[in-house]
Amino acid sequence: MENKDYIEESGYIDPKAFDNLLSNKNTIKPEDLRIGNLVSRRDIGDDSERIEVIIELKKDKALTSGPIAVLCSYEDLQPIPLTEEWLLKLGFQKEDQGSVSAQFHYGENPVTKDYLISLIWIKDYKSNNNALEGFPFYKNGHFTIKTVYQLQNLFHAMTGEELKLK
Repeated sequence: MENKDYIEESGYIDPKAFDNLLSNKNTIKPEDLRIGNLVSRRDIGDDSERIEVIIELKKDKALTSGPIAVLCSYEDLQPIPLTEEWLLKLGFQKEDQGSVSAQFHYGENPVTKDYLISLIWIKDYKSNNNALEGFPFYKNGHFTIKTVYQLQNLFHAMTGEELKLK
């Protein structure tokens, strides 16, 4: 499945197709990862999901830190879908924009004195509770950010700093 296959003609995300994308074992390309990225993997012992940090990248494996450091093949690593909960865990502040969108802001730009990073998340106006739909997009760009590691990489590229759990 190509990345665009889960986007419907309306521009909304097809949840079933996206779930299929995430269940695909080849969703993270090793060249997209950086040390410090958060990823998900299944624990060998009890098959529970573990959220871990990449601490070393090798040719065909990555060393992750959890309760203990584990050397994993890249196929065992999964991206963490970017959700409102994850944005808040990473230190973003939410600003509700009524029934249209929610904006998430992080830090202050020292030059412009506005937000360092702003993400806009369009709400599903058809739902009763105006639920957040699809993925947020970077306010100064046109692309959506689908995973935690993509947001971490964007943040690092813009600030030279790591985006970590708060």
